[in-house]
Amino acid sequence: ANLALTGEAGNLVVNADSIVLLRGGSLTAETTAGDRGNITINSKDIVIQNNSRITTNAQRTATGGNITIN
Repeated sequence: ANLALTGEAGNLVVNADSIVLLRGGSLTAETTAGDRGNITINSKDIVIQNNSRITTNAQRTATGGNITIN
């Protein structure tokens, strides 16, 4: 889902035994303000194939946009 709203974004936290991104699948967080827009993944098994991606994008005054994999 794409949401084009203003204000501070949230953080994306994924807790799963296994994560599979195939055929262009993605986890994405974007923000333009604050320290949000971070992605934290807690998983034992992560598979990313065929142009799939995990990305963040912090612009303007944002200080977030971090990816943490545990």
